[in-house]
Amino acid sequence: ARIQREFGDDIFVFGSFCGGLFEITWQCIGFDSFAMATRRNRSLLDRMILFYTDLYCLILEAMASAGLPGAVYSDDLAYRSGPMLNPELLDSLYGESYRRLTATARRLGLKIVIHSCGNVYDLLSWFADCGFDGVHALEPTAGVELAEARKIVGDRLCLLGNVDVTHVLVDADRDEVFARVERSIEDAAEGGGYILAPTNSHQGVSVLRLRWMLEAAREYGRR
Repeated sequence: ARIQREFGDDIFVFGSFCGGLFEITWQCIGFDSFAMATRRNRSLLDRMILFYTDLYCLILEAMASAGLPGAVYSDDLAYRSGPMLNPELLDSLYGESYRRLTATARRLGLKIVIHSCGNVYDLLSWFADCGFDGVHALEPTAGVELAEARKIVGDRLCLLGNVDVTHVLVDADRDEVFARVERSIEDAAEGGGYILAPTNSHQGVSVLRLRWMLEAAREYGRR
């Protein structure tokens, strides 16, 4: 609430979840046990997912009470090669909960964005069907191209991210940072629905290159 009061007129403040339903249900028992439970102990997974869905809806209510305008729901669902689970299984396990989260956010007047690293091409339409307002990361190092992502979902999702944090925002020169930003804007910004952003954050990201990214956004984003 304090951050929103002090900075909310200047920047859009997102609330954030520390981990998603998929991450929590497999990480606390290990991926092998999780995979077996999808076939042999589905009731255990269903109870865990329901518990955390209830909790996350309460967290959304707390974010709204603090005056935040939106939330980022983080749930890494994909490898660089594609989804970690069959999309049909993902929907069977988490679809109802995802729709409940987005419906809760909508009822509270919050925008809600899903973050997932990896190649999410096969999940983009599902994210839109679940009711998310946007999708973040869209990692170029996982083969995700903004033009293709836009082709898949049209105007059903706001696209956020796509600026690489393995090289471009770590040790690239100014010209390369500007070129990357220009490409992203050309691929996804026409008509609106794209927010330029890093794909992630870590201690190696350069503040100077973040400033270059913003300078380039101001230059190319007004064309």
